[in-house]
This record gives sequence, structure tokens and C-alpha cells, in this order.
Amino acid sequence: ATLLLASPSGNGSFAATSPKVGVRYQPNSNLLFRATASKAFRAPSLFETSPAQQTSFSFGIQDPVLCPEFNEDNPECVRDIRRVAQGNPELKPEKSTAFTLGMVIEPMRDFSIAIDGWKIDRKDEIGAFLDQTLINVFPNDGNIVVRNAAGQIIQLNQVPVQLNKTKTWGVDLEVALKTNLGAAGMLTSKFGLSYVGSYKFTTIGDDGLQTEAEFNGTYNQPRYRTSWDFALNRGPWEVSIGGYGVGGYTGLGTTEHVSPFEVWNLGVAYTGIKNLKIRAGVNNLVDKAPAFDDESSGSNAGYNPQWGDVIGRFYTLEMTYKFK
Repeated sequence: ATLLLASPSGNGSFAATSPKVGVRYQPNSNLLFRATASKAFRAPSLFETSPAQQTSFSFGIQDPVLCPEFNEDNPECVRDIRRVAQGNPELKPEKSTAFTLGMVIEPMRDFSIAIDGWKIDRKDEIGAFLDQTLINVFPNDGNIVVRNAAGQIIQLNQVPVQLNKTKTWGVDLEVALKTNLGAAGMLTSKFGLSYVGSYKFTTIGDDGLQTEAEFNGTYNQPRYRTSWDFALNRGPWEVSIGGYGVGGYTGLGTTEHVSPFEVWNLGVAYTGIKNLKIRAGVNNLVDKAPAFDDESSGSNAGYNPQWGDVIGRFYTLEMTYKFK
């Protein structure tokens, strides 16, 4: 069993502890059980607490006082207003609790299977109201929604708040195998799978009430991701091929289902010169484009930049020298 207790001071204005407990039990050389429980925190950043102001604009705002029902002929239904954002010195650290439970099986030499279940709960997450939601909830609060003498909205004051929380759980699997190919060398194979069973996010809805939504299987939360790596070592040479895959998910645009996709990479390394390693690689070997998704995000329109890019195939050359 392991017990860790950390007490960092965050950004200097906050103090919290991050305890962690771990337990391992190995009844024999082929089987291992393990579990952990931990707490963590994230202190607000200087930007999130600073009184410095940033001014921008919010477009197409519907005033719930002067436009209780949408009417395209009413200019108060599509009003453009000034938006002033600043930090909130009253923010507290975000907090999280995590649990893991798993096992490692080695049914034979150089072959192992590891499976771990995990659960993470986060609370007091720092975020901001959507502009329209903030106006819907506080339409007559002069500290938030500023109006002119005619009662029209001219400015919205935004500060970060702590209204959100996230609950998620899943399972990770890793399989590793070493195979002696004799004169051909040693082949090391690894395969990983991460499956998300649930990703629930709680926040404040447009009506000002707390709402919970399941985001698993959507734009930024595909249900599964995979990785693989095969490396053949023979003397000073290593040839490797690996990659990753992302499962299909529901898009945010008009693309109802975004297809799964995978990327393969190839590399060759040489270590026959003392203290020097030379490696050449081809990333995105088959020049695979990311899955199409018509959700627009600035210059990244048409794909999700978190899971892929449009660079395509490219080549790398690395040389690493260790001074001893």
C-alpha cells in the first residue's frame, strides 16, 4: 500500500491538499491486482481572478424584457451589445476525485494483459454563462445587464463562475507481447484501447436551472480510442510501425455521424554509433485525411482538430547525441 499527501499552494492565493492512496496485491508471479483513490485540485489562474477587463461584442442577443417572444421585426430580438469580461477574485480551486481498479495478467513469459477501470468526478469547475443565458437569468440586474435610459441593453458584464461539474468513467486495456524471431530479431507488439462508458456534464441551462447532459459519443468525447505499436529490433537497427484510431461520434454540425478513422506511422532508427541515435520517420504513412465533420471552428472548419489534422503525410529526421 502507498500513501501520498501533497500540499502545494497553487498560484500563491490558495492552499489545498492532494492525497493519494494506492494498493497492490500479487498472489503469484502471473497475477497482480491494483487500486488507487486520489483527490486533486486546480487553482484559478491569474487571468480568471484578475480585475483586468477585456472588451468584445456579442451579436444577436434576444432581450427577454423588450422581446419576450421572438419577432424578427423587433430589433430588441437580435441586438448587438458590448461585452466586458474580467476575473473573479472570489473563485475557489476546482476539485476532483478519482478511483481506479485493475489487474495485470501474465499468462506466459513476455506476454501481459492489463485492464483498469476508472472513475473521475470533478466539481466547482470554472466557466462562464453563455451570454444569452446570463441575460435570461439576470435581465434586471444592473451589475450584470447594463441598460440605457430607454431600457435597451447596451452592455453585458461577464465574470467566471463555478457552476459546472463532470462525471465520467471508463476502461483501459493494454496488451503487450515480445516475440523472439531468431536471426530476424526481437519483435515487440503493443495494443491499447480506451473506452469511455459515460461523460456527464452538469451546468446551468438557458432557463437558469441546473441541467445534466450526456456527452459520451459526441464531438470531443468519442467512445473509444486505440493505439498500436510494432517494433522489430535487430542489432543497432529498429523498424517500427504504429498509429492510433478514433471511434466514430455524433457531430455538432449537420453531419449526423462522423466516421471513425486511423493514422499509421513508420520509423527506422539506428544506434550503431556511440552515444548517437539517428531516426527517420514517415507520419501519416497512407496520407489519411481526418474524418469529415462540418462543425466550423475558425480555420479548422470541416474536421475536429483535437483528433486529427489536415497536414497529411510528412517526413521527419532526428539525431540525438548524449554527452557523457
